[in-house]
Amino acid sequence: RHASSGGDFVPAELLEDMKSFFPKAEVFVIYGCTEISCMGCTYPALRDRKVTRTRVGRPFNNVTVRLLDADRRPVPSGIQGEIFFGGAGVAKGYLNLPELTREKFVALDGQRFYQTGDLGRFDKGDLEILGRADFQIQLRGIRIEPAEIEAHLRQAPGVGDAVVAVGELGHSDKSLIAYVVLNETAKLDVEAIREFLKARLPNYMLPAGFVVLAALPVNSNQKVDRRALPAPGADNLAVLRTPVQARNDWEKQLVEIWEETFGISPIGIQNSFFDLGGDSLQAVQILIQIEARWHKTFPITVLMEAQSIEALAVVVRQGEGEKTIAEASVKSDVVPLRIGGSKPPLFCLHGVLLYQELAQCFDAEQPVYGVFLQEEVELLKTGKFDPVNSLFSSIPKIAGHYLESMRAVQPQGPYYLAGSSFGGLIAFEMGHQLRAAGEEVALVAMFDSWMIKKIPLHQRLKFHWDWFSKHGMTYLINRIGHRLERLGRRIGIMTYKLNKHLRPGEGSSQIISSEDLEKLLDEVSNEIERSYAPEPYSGKLVLFRAMDQGFFSENSPDLGWKPLATGEFEVCHIPGDHKGILRGASASIMARRLEALLE
Repeated sequence: RHASSGGDFVPAELLEDMKSFFPKAEVFVIYGCTEISCMGCTYPALRDRKVTRTRVGRPFNNVTVRLLDADRRPVPSGIQGEIFFGGAGVAKGYLNLPELTREKFVALDGQRFYQTGDLGRFDKGDLEILGRADFQIQLRGIRIEPAEIEAHLRQAPGVGDAVVAVGELGHSDKSLIAYVVLNETAKLDVEAIREFLKARLPNYMLPAGFVVLAALPVNSNQKVDRRALPAPGADNLAVLRTPVQARNDWEKQLVEIWEETFGISPIGIQNSFFDLGGDSLQAVQILIQIEARWHKTFPITVLMEAQSIEALAVVVRQGEGEKTIAEASVKSDVVPLRIGGSKPPLFCLHGVLLYQELAQCFDAEQPVYGVFLQEEVELLKTGKFDPVNSLFSSIPKIAGHYLESMRAVQPQGPYYLAGSSFGGLIAFEMGHQLRAAGEEVALVAMFDSWMIKKIPLHQRLKFHWDWFSKHGMTYLINRIGHRLERLGRRIGIMTYKLNKHLRPGEGSSQIISSEDLEKLLDEVSNEIERSYAPEPYSGKLVLFRAMDQGFFSENSPDLGWKPLATGEFEVCHIPGDHKGILRGASASIMARRLEALLE
């Protein structure tokens, strides 16, 4: 009469099987844990519709469910948060483990809650489980829930079971790797699986590599042992469907460059740069190799226009030879990210590829442009920074050059400016320069940009005490690890500056890793920020603040901008972390808020 399933994640296909095996029974999912007397939520697998996504439903009587962010604030419906249970069934704690009890059993608004460590979101009132917080993946600044990818993988053609983890592929540093177990009669078709996932997930959640296993490794409790997953390599990585092979020497050499950069082989000449998981740092790696082999310099945006090796080979072959930075066209500094529409354009500054997903979230009437300096790309390609003569040496200089490029597209205001992180400082300074020139600046939007130079000692001590009170020894241990990591990072940067890495064409074919490129750019940006002395701004400022500020970020509600905002100032809280707010559901939320400001 009644069949229930619970405990771990319940696959949708298992619920469909239960409906078939027990044709007269009501089928339910039950979700909970021992610390709340097991029973938390329940969800009915209705017989009149197919189960495609597993939910755990709504709480039982006398049970309260809250989804909270890293600062224990409620998250909006549809946004991921950590699951906290309250109610009559919550245990008093762990026997003889007072420290763990203090960490996991917390008081919120006068009620006792248990912090589960599970991640979930509400979908039309029903709770959906997304995975464990300790299984969360941090990739290029974006938090990714492997359970969400795994749930879709299990529904992909021929896949019986799957796990997603992080691994290293060639020089691409860390990438998403899918470990799949095929159905008994199925043959692997990576292309079909990728197409299936592309229709359901954003690009940054698509696995870059696939490894086929006879069975997933498990521990003594018969749960998947992620630490026992084999490292991806040439001997076990599954390849895409027979790729279109290179037809000439140009394409052949580009294939070599792409395969070394992405760590994937073989790559066909029609594979897309973005489908392979390409980002701005990998684009720079490819441009470095092109320049070394053919002595031809191209803007980073060439990979937006020529996304495959086939198309890129045509561009490289037709190039007119080596060009200096000064010879680069001003127009190449401004790239349309969303063309058409009657609304005033939004200019997104510093990092063209960074804003691609956000731009696609706007309605058809909103044009969006990306603005960049070719010299920024040259900095990464050469590793040389001139703090005096370079255009990329101070925020006022950068802002002035960005203005020249932007005004070639839009000669007069009103101007709408936006920038993420360091780009937000550039947008702020451009607003100053435009207003000083008598132009109308309708909006300066900053995406999680900080304007905090040095936090007073008493504030820092209070911050550390608050975190220690909340997390106990866990905070202290992680704080020490963070300090050691920062020290190692600074030593690494110094080493990078002092020891000139051999670059292709200088006696080595070594590719500079994405991690080294990112460290260099961060170090230079920090150096420029330290010399910036901003003046108060009386125009309209809007700060889009990431709700997840990270374990070690000072919890400033305005990120230091309030003292500089003498005009209209607003803070919009966006779910996600520093880079994650420009991806997925967070990007869509940002686009909706921006559209209201652009009217």
